[in-house]
Order: sequence, then structure tokens, then C-alpha cells
Amino acid sequence: MAKRRHTKKRPMPVVRVGELATPERRRQLGGVMTEVIDRDAGGKAYMKRHRVRIECMLDYYFNAYRINERQYTAGLKFREIYLRVNYDTNCKILCSPFLINTGRADPEGKIMAHMDCIRWLDEACKLLSSEQLTMVRKVCGYDEYAGTFANKKTLLRGLDILAAHWGYV
Repeated sequence: MAKRRHTKKRPMPVVRVGELATPERRRQLGGVMTEVIDRDAGGKAYMKRHRVRIECMLDYYFNAYRINERQYTAGLKFREIYLRVNYDTNCKILCSPFLINTGRADPEGKIMAHMDCIRWLDEACKLLSSEQLTMVRKVCGYDEYAGTFANKKTLLRGLDILAAHWGYV
């Protein structure tokens, strides 16, 4: 009688290497960009990944030159703080290094970062008028379009106030 040989099953990768973005995704809000993750010994790229160009509405407004860099950075910081407080998510945005590694291995660090975010969000809410807070929350927190010209002006004023408060020059 022949012996059975059991082969070890390999786990399925979450994302298949070499998988491309769909044509529909390539046409949405700026498309995708290709990043080289790893190269072989000869220098040829053998592992790539596709990332979206426009992740949130702030990226769209910044790429369309509707907001300047100060407003963009202040909006991203507000977005990071808002998402951490309300949804307990970690965006890891490059412009806010104060929050990048908080709470990884240390549960106390995560609690302290959450408390800091609540304090910063309260300060931001006290600075802005109700219309400005609504527009900043709508665009930065919920990724919605500002809409009319008056709403865009309100958003710009709110982002200017936040940029001045957080010291972005």
C-alpha cells in the first residue's frame, strides 16, 4: 500500500501580488499611482502596488488649487483628530507626526492620545462659528463636497482660523 504524502497548504495572501486596479477605479478622482515596493538584484521592479491619488476631499481641493498648503495641513490635522475621536481610527497622516505611533503597543499611550484628541477637537470647535464648524466637519470629517461658493468661502475661513491657531505658516 502506498503512503500518502501530505503537502503543507500555503495561506492565501490578502492581496494578490501583481493585481491591478480596475478600470473604473482608474477613472475616479485622479486615478491611481503605481509605487514600487521591492526590486530584485538586477534593479528591476518586481513588486508594485497601486494607491489612490485623491484619498479625501481635502486632497481634491488641494490638487485643484482651491486651498493653500496651510489650509490643507490644518484640514488634515482636523480630519485626523475628528476620525480618532469619533471613529477610533488611525489615519497615520504624514503631516501630523504627533499621532503617528501613539497607542501601538502601549494601551495607556492610546488612551492619552485619545484624550489629547478630544481636547484639541474641543478647542477647534470653540474657535469656529457654527457655520464654519459645519463646513469643516462636512469636508474634513465626512469627505463631502463643500457645494456652493458661499460654503467654500466659509470652509476657507474656518481652515484659516485652524491654521492660525495651530501655528501653520
